[in-house]
Parts: sequence; structure tokens; C-alpha cells
Amino acid sequence: MLSFFPTPYPDELLYSVLARYHVRSGNISSKATMTELFRTSTITAVIDMPSGINALVGRLPSEKRIKAYDLIMENTLFPYYTAFLPEVRISAVIAAMMGNKGGSIHTMTGIMASSISTPEYLRFCPICAKEDKAKYGEYYWHRLHQIPGVLLCPVHNTAILDSTVNLAMQNKHEFIAANEQNCINKTAITKYGDIDLERLLKLSKDIDWIIKYYDITRKSVTSNKGLRDSYISLLKEKGYATVNGRVYQENLISDFVKFYGCDYLEIVQSKVENETNWVSGIVRKHRKSFHPIRHLLLMRFLYNSVEEFFLKSNKYQPFGKGPWPCLNAASEHYRKLVIKKINITHCCDTKFPVGTFECSCGFAYSRRGYDATKDDLYKIGRIKNFGHIWEEKLRSLIEDKNLGLRETARQLAADPKTIKIYAEKLGLKTKWNEINDRIHETIKINISESTIDKNNTMLGYHRSAWISVIQVNPCASKTELRKLAKANYAWLYRHDREWLNENSPKPKSILMNKGRVDWKERDALVLKKIKSVVKDILLAKGKPIRLSLSRIGKNSEQLGLLEKHLDKMPLTKAYIESVVEDDSDYRKRRVRWAVCELNNSGKEPKVWNVMRKAGIRSEYLSWIENYIQCKIEEIKSEHSKCQV
Repeated sequence: MLSFFPTPYPDELLYSVLARYHVRSGNISSKATMTELFRTSTITAVIDMPSGINALVGRLPSEKRIKAYDLIMENTLFPYYTAFLPEVRISAVIAAMMGNKGGSIHTMTGIMASSISTPEYLRFCPICAKEDKAKYGEYYWHRLHQIPGVLLCPVHNTAILDSTVNLAMQNKHEFIAANEQNCINKTAITKYGDIDLERLLKLSKDIDWIIKYYDITRKSVTSNKGLRDSYISLLKEKGYATVNGRVYQENLISDFVKFYGCDYLEIVQSKVENETNWVSGIVRKHRKSFHPIRHLLLMRFLYNSVEEFFLKSNKYQPFGKGPWPCLNAASEHYRKLVIKKINITHCCDTKFPVGTFECSCGFAYSRRGYDATKDDLYKIGRIKNFGHIWEEKLRSLIEDKNLGLRETARQLAADPKTIKIYAEKLGLKTKWNEINDRIHETIKINISESTIDKNNTMLGYHRSAWISVIQVNPCASKTELRKLAKANYAWLYRHDREWLNENSPKPKSILMNKGRVDWKERDALVLKKIKSVVKDILLAKGKPIRLSLSRIGKNSEQLGLLEKHLDKMPLTKAYIESVVEDDSDYRKRRVRWAVCELNNSGKEPKVWNVMRKAGIRSEYLSWIENYIQCKIEEIKSEHSKCQV
């Protein structure tokens, strides 16, 4: 058992505590210190997630005894690297850290496979170091300062500096304590823009929050059935995914890069470079682990606050939180929040969510989201079912109160045509039905026996009935007459259509205002807009976008006009025909872009990497290889950057 052991300072790395023990013990040999602490000299001095914790705790003095789990949570980077891992893997990492075989820890947490590198040097905040010296009489290594992505101190808003302790060059069995000699920065401080500084500070605070509130993080992750479910819910809400969870990858990646900027993403080692990038992978089913930095970047993009992401529900709620109002004007709970369940589907045309609300009174309605204001809560898109209470109220208004059509419709918040349909469906006698009955009685009276032909045929009957309806309603149109004499019209339409057309009111001519569009002027305006769109497409960063009529039309919001009336705009048509690309032209432009990109990034353009960069399949190699070689030779001779 050890005779003494240093008390860990706030946010102190376990590595730092053991280094202070080495200094105070007076040991000259680092292996002697290792043997005293762990009863073995082969343990490696690991910075982030060391093993052998149980052995160390068993050696501590009884009055200094600390629980192994507390040491792992409060003095290692375990809370950071496991915040977004599944429970099974977290348990395995804890077991490895407590045991003496920690070789698999970095593999299980995904550190080994990650493209984000760990700091080469032990790091410190100069203001924190001064405050530690004044308060505790010595320096120590803060665990927060050693985390990848923490480039600014979240307490003092100052740059985190590299010490002179190079971890790669150091004896792997030696603990180096922080002091005034090694906490001196010997490299130039990187200068960032104001926007990037603000983002770096937010990232440092997010990492600090994750470490301090690890339990809240884990509870939120497990309660939401994994991070991906939370991401998909927010993507739906932001319009980056369908109701069924299919992600619009192109829109997501484009807006994500615009939100952060390429420079910032490169600073935090999270560039989005190709089609199989980490942003696409992290919103798909998680088949591998992702570095915590990348989870935090996505959370900031979707929620603008990591703390809110975990403290607030991330359930997909395009219509807000329930309950929702019943909009049955016939019920006692009209406009009251009594509906607790909602069925969400999506519109096939617009891809927007459609919510269906069904009340216990039988009234069911739907509307298309998203709800943007409080007033949207009381809107109806379509009534699915009126229900028995509404129908009983309709019966009461007609039979008991004998109200008219429009007043009945007003009290039931329905269209008059709907009232007519349901009154007929329920077999109710109404004022408006009596009027129609009188019309039909008049028709029957006017159809005398003499008007029916001598053979008493159906032809004569229906012809006479149709003429009588016209006489009673001389100003009615053919459509209106058809509604008044449905059976007569149907019979004549099937058996005597020519006579029906000759003895029906002629359609009223509608005067059209011809020539109201100045196509010459419109041609000039559309051409100007099209040229601007083509220029934007050609100058857009990233992989080239094909110039097609569809793409030009969509980007200029003139697709319908171009598809239907392009022949009326000769200037626009000629320009579009001159710039649209066929498959061959598009491949060649991608080749030019790929050659320039590889050259600008310091990589030597070769046929194989140009093909891969440009996304050209191997089946086209035979005819495009010479073109690629030509472009490679051109760029080698020019020794300058080119533009697509």
C-alpha cells in the first residue's frame, strides 16, 4: 500500500496526478514509480484512457481511497470518447480500463480508426496555469485541454498552447508533471478569423458540457433509441428528410458545409470531401463509431445548441406537442385540446408531413404541415369524417329548428354543398329539397299526354321532360339543367345525343384577352436570368453539376416556362442549346475539374486518380483516356491553377 497519494485537482488528468506522485516520491527511476503504483513496471503511461485502475486503487492509502469508477469518470477522457457509444461497448471499455490489459481500448472507442488525430504535445492554457500556481502552488495538466477539438479555453477564451512535452518522443513508461519549464509555448500561435474563433469557442464549451453532464448525455441517447433516431427526427423537422426517414443527402451536405465553412471544418479535422463522407454516414444506420467532434458538429448544425439537443425532446413533431384541438363545431369541446393521438404520413406531391387527427366524438380531419404559427393549430386541410355528434346536430337544426341552408352550414362550420349531401344521405326533408320537388312537379304537369308521341315511347317522354325543364328555367345553363333533370339528361345522352345538343342552351362564349404576353420582352428577361444561373452553376465549388434543361430550369425557377413555351423565346432557346451538355461534354468537364483539384492539392494527376476523382466508370476509359492524358500534360506545362 502507498504511504501517500496526491489529491486530484479539479479537471486534473489522472496522468497528471501520477506525475505529481512521481515528483513527490523522489523516485529517480520511472519504472520504480510504476512498480509502486501498479505493482508492475510494464504499464504504459497513457494520457487519455489508461488501464490498471483497479490495481492503482487497491494500492491507495485507506484515507485516500477513491472508487475506480470515479477516477475513470472524473480524471480520464472516458466521458468524452464514450458519450456516443452503445452500452455494450461502454461496458467493455470500463472493464478494460479497470483491468491490466488496455490494448483494445482505443480500438473499441474508434480512436484508432478515426481520421482525427490526437494532440502531439501535452497542452495547457496559460491563464489557467497561472491561476493553478497561485491557488495550489503548482501547475497540473487539465484533461479538457488534451481533448482533440479544444483549441480555445472555454473559461478564459484564450488559445490552448503546446507544451514542450512531445508525447511521441517521450519514454512511454514515464509520467511528466507540468511545471514552469515545460509549460512554455515554442510555436507560433495560429490566428483564426472572428467567425472561426467563435465556432471554436462553442465547440470547446460543447465538449466541456459533454464531460460534465455525461449521465444526461447517456440517458438521452438511450431513451431516444440511439442518436440516429434523434438526428432523423430533426432532419425531418428541418426539411432534410422525408416523413419516412429518407435523407436528402445533397441538400444536407451542401447546407452543412455552408453553415460551417470549409476553413473551419479543416481546422477541426472534419472536411466533407467526397460522396462517401462522414456526414452521409452519420445520418445512416450506424455500422461504425464516429468521433465525438463530428456528433457535436452535426448537433450544432441541427439544433444550434448541444445542451438543448440533449435536454429537449428530439422526437419528430411537425405539428407540435399534443394534445390537439377538436374542430367539430357540433361538439361541446369545439376548439379544445382533447385529441391526444396523431397519425403522420407524407404528401406524395410536396413530401410535406400530413397529420390526421381523430377525436372520440367521431370527427376526424387532416392538414398538411409544418405548423409555423399558433393559428395553424386550428386549420383544417380535409375533413375525413364528421362523426355521429355532427350528424345529430345537423338533424336537430333541420327538423327541430327548421333553419335554412346557409344558417345550418354556418352553425356546423361546413360548406352548403356538404350540408345538402349529408341531408340527403340522412333522408332529411328540408326547405331547399321542397323547392326542387316543386320544380319537378311542374315538369310533370307540363308533360301532358299529348306531348308524348303516338307510340308512347321513352324517346318522346324524355324529350318532353327536357323541354319542360328548359321552359321552367330559361336562363339556366346546360350544366344547371342537367342537375335538375339527371335521369332525362342521362337517357337522352345515351340514346339521342344529337337532339340533346341541338335542344340545349349554347355555351356562353368567353372573350379571351389575346396577345397579352409580350414574348419578345419575356424572352429577353428569361435569357438574362438563365445566363446568370448558368454562370453560377459553372462557378460553383465542388464537383461539377451537369448543365441540362432541367437543372437550368429548376435553378432559375423557370422550368415550367422552358418546358412549355421555349419555342416562343428564340434567344433563350438558342442560348440553352449552346450550353447544355451531353454525356460526353459533362464527363470532359469533370475531368478538367478533377485534374485541377488534384494538382492544386499537391497530388500528381494520373489517369486512375482522375477517373476516381471525376466519378467516371472504368467502362469509359478507352475513349476518354487520351483526353485525360492531354489535360494532365497541359497542366504540367502551365504550372498554374486552372478553373473548370
